[in-house]
This record gives sequence, C-alpha cells and structure tokens, in this order.
Amino acid sequence: MKNKIIFGVLICSFFSFSVYAEEILSSMYYFDLAEEAVESCSASEEKPCNKKKAEYLSLALEQDDYWTKNFRSHFLCARGTAYMHTKEVQNAIDDFNNALALNDEWVKDHRSLVFFSRGTTYIMIKEYDKTIKDLTDAIAIEDKWTKDNLSQIIFYRGITYAHQEDFTKAMADFNDAYNLDDEWIKVKNNHDMVLSFLTKGYYSPYEDKVHNEL
Repeated sequence: MKNKIIFGVLICSFFSFSVYAEEILSSMYYFDLAEEAVESCSASEEKPCNKKKAEYLSLALEQDDYWTKNFRSHFLCARGTAYMHTKEVQNAIDDFNNALALNDEWVKDHRSLVFFSRGTTYIMIKEYDKTIKDLTDAIAIEDKWTKDNLSQIIFYRGITYAHQEDFTKAMADFNDAYNLDDEWIKVKNNHDMVLSFLTKGYYSPYEDKVHNEL
C-alpha cells in the first residue's frame, strides 16, 4: 500500500512538472518576459532593454503553441517595435511586413497599428512617401485600434507632411487630429502636444513655416 502511495505521488509530481515545463516553454512565458524587460527601463537603458525584449520575443516566436498560431502577428509587431528602439530599422520593417502578411486573430483588430508602426519606422530613414502611404492606409482601416487612435495616426501624418515641407497638409492634419474625440487625443499630454503644433508651431526646424500656415 505504501509503495502504491509513493508511486501515485511520483506520478502526480511528474505530471505537475510536465505542466510547469510546458508553461515555462510557452510563447506567452517569453512574451511576458519581453514586456518585463522594458517596464522599468530608464531613457538611458532604452536600447539594451529593447534588445533584450527582442531576444525574448524571438524565443516566443520559436514556439509552436496556441499563441503563436493565433497571435503570431502580435509577437512580430512587438518585436518590430523593439527593433525600432534599437534602431535596427530593416529588422523592424521585416517584422511589420510579416505581421501584415498574416490573418490571425490579433491582426484582424490591429492591422492599422502595424501599418502605423511600419509607417513611423520609415520616418527614421526619411522615406516619407512610404510613411504617408502607410499612415493613410491605417486611417482607412476601420478596426479596433483605429477607433481609439485615429487622432494619433493623423497627427503623425501631419508631422510627415511637415518633414516634406508641405505645411498646408501638415496643418490640416494637426487640426483634424485636434478636433477628434478618441482615446489618444483625450490623454492630456497628447492633447497639449497637438495644440502646441496648432497654436505655436512647435516643430523645429520648421517652426516659423508651420506657424505661418495658421
């Protein structure tokens, strides 16, 4: 009887260990580690923290489980954003491209976010026409993320027009972003930033030119 009890305990222990090991090796485990890697980073630690985040997300993407089947686009978009912060621009663009090529559960509600992320990455290498196209495509998509962040997309398109010194279109976008009522513009810092572009022309080196469009 004693041997049977010991055997039963061993079986249960092995089962518990197997479940624990499966959890440890799951893509969501690595995804959570990736998020933790950047949660408490200071500005000076941003690049190494995001490098670590990208490494964890790479491990997540190597897994073959429910999450990578249904939310692979999320992992790719998150890693692409990490690559943006480490200034690995082509790696970021590749991840956004791969996310957009998918049609899993996450990207159905966040395709506009991937376009926005790729578009703002193009700003880093001054490919402004590609930025405007991606942001315009994002604006046209009626998904969950656009609903809450349309003002942000329009605002960043305005910044891109200012980079191209098309200040009439820039000011039109700043004005449209300011007059929306979505979640992004309701955040005080975002609201005040857009207002400053409209009223004070805060966009060095284009401050005077933007202001003259008022």
